[in-house]
Amino acid sequence: MGYMTWYRGKFTLNKPLEDETYNLLVGLAKTRRMKRDPKKLEEMGLGNAETFGVDGEFYYNPNDFEQFGQTWDDSILDYNTPPGTQPWLWLKWIPTRDRIAIEWNGERNSYHSELWIKYLVERILKPRGYVLNGHVEAEGEWQCECECSCNLLPEDCQCECSGECVIDNWHIEVKNNLVSWTPSPRHCIPRHFISSLSGKV
Repeated sequence: MGYMTWYRGKFTLNKPLEDETYNLLVGLAKTRRMKRDPKKLEEMGLGNAETFGVDGEFYYNPNDFEQFGQTWDDSILDYNTPPGTQPWLWLKWIPTRDRIAIEWNGERNSYHSELWIKYLVERILKPRGYVLNGHVEAEGEWQCECECSCNLLPEDCQCECSGECVIDNWHIEVKNNLVSWTPSPRHCIPRHFISSLSGKV
C-alpha cells in the first residue's frame, strides 16, 4: 500500500529568485534529505559548517543529482532521517523555470507537502526577502489493499475485488508568507469509481 498525491496550482513570489536561492531550492528538491554533521562537511572542504544549517539542511551536491543525492559519505549521520528542521526525506516542491513561482514537481509519492511549504517560507524565502502567495488544491489517494496479482496502481487495475481506496481532498493556502491548509473528511470509495471521480484515466 502507498500514498499518491496530485496538486493543481502554484505559489507565486513577489520577485524572481536570484541564483543562490534558486539553486538551493532546486538542489534540495533533487536530493534525499538526510541528517548530516555540518562540521564533517566543513572538514571535507565543502564550506563553513554554519552555512549548512541544522543537521546539514541546506547541503546538496549538484554532482550527485543522478543518484538523487544518496551517495554515501562521512557526513551522513542517519540515512533514513531528515534534518531536524525538514519534515521528510524528499521535497516535492520546486521553483518554476522563470523563477517567479513554486510548484509541484510531478512526483506522486508526496508526504507532508504543507509542512514543506511552511519550511521553505520560514527557513529560506522569508529570511531572504521573498513573499509567497497562492492557493493549491490537493488530492491524495491510498492504494487499495486488496490481493491483486497484477501489481498495477488502483486506477490501472482491472481485477475484480471488493477493496476500497481512500480519497483525501484539501488545499494549501499561502497569504503573504502565512501558510495554512484545510483538510476535508476522508471518503472511502470503491476502487472502480476512482478514475471517474478524480478525473484520472
